[in-house]
Amino acid sequence: MSFPAGAVDGATRPIDVTIFNDGIDELNETFDLGFGTVTGAATASGTHEVTIVDDDEAEIVVTELGGTTEVTEGGAGDSYTVVLGSEPAADVTINIAFDATQLIVNGDTDGTTSLTFTPGTWNVIQTVNVAAVDDTLVEANPHTSLIAQTVSSTDPVYSTFNPADVLVSITENDIVNIALLGTSTSINETAGPLSLTTRLEIISNGTPGGTLTTPLTAQVVLTEGTAVQGTDYSIGTVNFTFPAGTPHNATQPVEVGIINDRLLEPSETFTVSLTLVSGQGTVSGSNEVTITDDEVGVFSFNLASDSTSEAVGTYNRFARLTITGSGDGTTFRIQDAASVVLTDTPGTAATPADYTLSTTVLNVPANAGSPLDMSFDAAIVSDLVFEPDETFTIGFGAITGNGALSSTGTHTVTIVDDETVNFVLSPASISVAESAGTHTSTVTMTVTGTGTGTASIQSAFAIPVTYTE
Repeated sequence: MSFPAGAVDGATRPIDVTIFNDGIDELNETFDLGFGTVTGAATASGTHEVTIVDDDEAEIVVTELGGTTEVTEGGAGDSYTVVLGSEPAADVTINIAFDATQLIVNGDTDGTTSLTFTPGTWNVIQTVNVAAVDDTLVEANPHTSLIAQTVSSTDPVYSTFNPADVLVSITENDIVNIALLGTSTSINETAGPLSLTTRLEIISNGTPGGTLTTPLTAQVVLTEGTAVQGTDYSIGTVNFTFPAGTPHNATQPVEVGIINDRLLEPSETFTVSLTLVSGQGTVSGSNEVTITDDEVGVFSFNLASDSTSEAVGTYNRFARLTITGSGDGTTFRIQDAASVVLTDTPGTAATPADYTLSTTVLNVPANAGSPLDMSFDAAIVSDLVFEPDETFTIGFGAITGNGALSSTGTHTVTIVDDETVNFVLSPASISVAESAGTHTSTVTMTVTGTGTGTASIQSAFAIPVTYTE
């Protein structure tokens, strides 16, 4: 440094010092600037202390791309990077330990590998490539495995560091599933327990096949539809297990109790499905079960034919519902209300002149027992007409109700006439002169009976006339 000739009082001159920007994490450092011997009569005095503030930070930077490390068995791998934050005084080795049954790290398969940073390569980013071991174990999807990282170094700073570990998420390609076979099943209530089939499905390395490594237990789930648990069906198999070592496509039966009752009812449904109780895997499938009834109900008449006087007024008889089948219980019953229409067919009797069917529908209440007798009426017309006995027939029409309901037979009614007819000659005796030529006697017809209307006869009468000498 020098001041040129002619420099005036108060003149200044700079002193330039080169500061070296190293990569070493170190304490702030100082040095002093001063003067040496000045030539001539001048003197120099004073010092200037300079502090070099360090801008390096010792650290081990572990960066997961996208913030996570995710790999797939038999599929895509992933990677993360490691770099130091400052220049070390000695080599720094990152020791990497991992589960070799789950991961392959930088191509290594024995569970350990390492990265080394030297004072000359401390800032060169190193990549760690991670892949999943394509095993045949059925594990959680996804499941995880830890890469543990430690440091070895004689550098006094880095030797104390503990770098971040990396938790790897592994997508599983080995799958185990218990499938309930069939989507719908029909069974008669007399058939006894229902047996359905479950099948163990294993996919190893993306291909069907293999064996189960740990037991898998599922529970049978019964869901009511129109069928009611405890009334129409019961729990059979609760839990079942496929033990370790079970091969792909092995099957197991599950049973559901079917209750055979004495109830006439429609076909009813419930659903069977599965839920996982323990083990690593899944369950699938549901089966809708239809229970068909074995009871049948038949409407019939208690009598095939009958007769009644026309003076009876109201004719009353019975029809019957009879339920047959099998099952537990003391009485056959009908679950839901039902009805049957009564029809009438005139024969020689006419409606409404001779009769009117008063009851046109027979109603059966829900839960009625069998046999069930139901009365029906017909109004019989009582007239004063002398006529032959007349008939009409009662039958069954449309049936409303659930379950197997049918009808059979007819009921024929004969209306017996209660009128009588008497023919009388009057007077009882008479004298006629032989010269009279012609004699006329009078015959009087008398109709007697009960009823309304004018006494009469329905059909003409031919009455023979005799004489006795």
